[in-house]
Amino acid sequence: MIEPERDLGTLELSDMIDVPALQALLDDFYRSTGMLGAILDVSGNVLVAVGWQDICTKFHRCHPDTAKNCAESDTILTQGVPPGTFKAYRCKNNMWDMVTPLMIGDRHVGNVFFGQFFYEDETPDREVFREQVRRHGFDETEYLAALARVPRFSREAAQIGMQFYAKLVGIISKLSFSAIQQSRLLAERERTQERLAASEALLRSIMDNLQDAYFRADLSGRFTMVSPSALRMYRYESIDEMAGLPAEALYGDAQDRVAMLDELRKSGHVDDRVQLGRRRDGTTFWVSMNAQLCRDASGKVIGTEGFVRDITERKRAE
Repeated sequence: MIEPERDLGTLELSDMIDVPALQALLDDFYRSTGMLGAILDVSGNVLVAVGWQDICTKFHRCHPDTAKNCAESDTILTQGVPPGTFKAYRCKNNMWDMVTPLMIGDRHVGNVFFGQFFYEDETPDREVFREQVRRHGFDETEYLAALARVPRFSREAAQIGMQFYAKLVGIISKLSFSAIQQSRLLAERERTQERLAASEALLRSIMDNLQDAYFRADLSGRFTMVSPSALRMYRYESIDEMAGLPAEALYGDAQDRVAMLDELRKSGHVDDRVQLGRRRDGTTFWVSMNAQLCRDASGKVIGTEGFVRDITERKRAE
């Protein structure tokens, strides 16, 4: 499972590919063609393997000296192969391997192998392998029997098999990189949505606790947003009831609305404008208004917004 918050440089190959799906794919390919294969990360860890021979699994990868040869073959002899190409080499345990690098983005994260095998047009030197028996203490009968079972391919068949793996690597690379990018985009979208939700929650909290009334109106003068405090101040039952009301409905004198808009157009804002407000029941009261023009991202005016404070007590004191 890809962890989108991790940097690509910290991800292992096993984090970036679907190992079970690739194992199933190569199992089917091996059953159909007899072509061996394996996917290893750059540290030499085997992630996917098909058709591996007893001479490798029961001998070479079990003895510490020959296992070291395997590790060096898997990691050192595979270096320097350009992406999209492959090379054949004789491993340090004297069998043939072919390899193509697996890149995710511009990072070398693993290798795909075709091997181990012998070519049909060559005869393995049994004395070389008998020497390995003596050097490492292998059971000679079992070891040479395992050697006899190592598959042999024509050079053309080996090339075709490796061409398939090279193309498969290209597909894996593109899909894995796309999956990482998609995962990161989704994670960033989730973070953006979380930030937006937090901002909306903060805005609701502020709006719910306002003492002054907040209004926003479109260019036609109809309310698009009002605070809960506006309901209390103007004695309406619900925000839905106020939404869509013409702003003139809350003015004690309609001419005050005209004068306020005039001032807004001239200066772009209104500060502490004292006028009469009108409640839902028709009664009036003194208010102080602060307002400004609302603009979109391009600077175009799209409406007005402002705060209204009930100053009835202040006017009485005056």
